[in-house]
Amino acid sequence: HDIGMMPLARLWNNDSTFEPGELNRRIASHPMESYKIIQQCDLCDTIPGIAEAAAEHHERVNGQGYPMGKSEADISRSALILSVVDVYEALTHDRPYRRGQAPFDAIRILANQAGRRLAKNTVSRFLEVMSIYPIGSGVRLNNGLIARVIISNEKFLTKPVVQVLCAHPGGGFEKGTFIDLKLEKLLFIKEAINIESIDPASEII
Repeated sequence: HDIGMMPLARLWNNDSTFEPGELNRRIASHPMESYKIIQQCDLCDTIPGIAEAAAEHHERVNGQGYPMGKSEADISRSALILSVVDVYEALTHDRPYRRGQAPFDAIRILANQAGRRLAKNTVSRFLEVMSIYPIGSGVRLNNGLIARVIISNEKFLTKPVVQVLCAHPGGGFEKGTFIDLKLEKLLFIKEAINIESIDPASEII
């Protein structure tokens, strides 16, 4: 959906030859460039609407998106889904001008935009699939254990399956142990934490 950004790749490296206004204009054109490229592919014959979704993935339900300023009623269902995923991906990955945010913080931002910039029902469904604590995010349990979320439990959003990263004597669980929190009556997540410094896998999830 972002293939239209390829000719603009150097913009992401803070190319100083562009004025801010020109930079914004060029970036704002990439959805339609993606649309033109995808239209030329055989995918459009087998997956109807994929080019349209690429063209609309920066539109927002309040009409303040781009490139056409469409509101929710005029945005395709595929684009409403794609826009949520695109925002989450953008928030959680590094950019030349900032570090990526922790998955939990990205989820909070999505929840805040639901019904305002992003489709409320789509965000709600995304949170059900991703869990409040997204896969790969770090958490601290009420007994002090530090763990990484492995699998979300769709009907128990606050009780995913986690893997222990840091155990302590007498904690009852060794490092590497998998814990399904929905089966544990006495264990629960106390807080979300950043685990990049202790879990190399977090850098690629």
